[in-house]
Amino acid sequence: MGEDSLGGLIRRYRKRVGMSQFDLELEIETSPGCISRIENGLVNPTKESIKKIVRAFGLNALEEASLFDIEFKSIPRIIFLVWARY
Repeated sequence: MGEDSLGGLIRRYRKRVGMSQFDLELEIETSPGCISRIENGLVNPTKESIKKIVRAFGLNALEEASLFDIEFKSIPRIIFLVWARY
């Protein structure tokens, strides 16, 4: 699975926070092996699972957007999206 794929990004963020796949599965309350299947591109996570993963990792708006393959071109848009989350 490529580093820039959804699974690759989740793996990178998971390792950055020092969390094992098992720890993440417990944190987001998912089935055993689910994170492995996501990281290896065998399944796609639901939107709800992605939201739980974002919270578990403490991702900022830009990192969260990267999971959805969104690129921001303007700072005002980023500020609006961060503000809209609260």
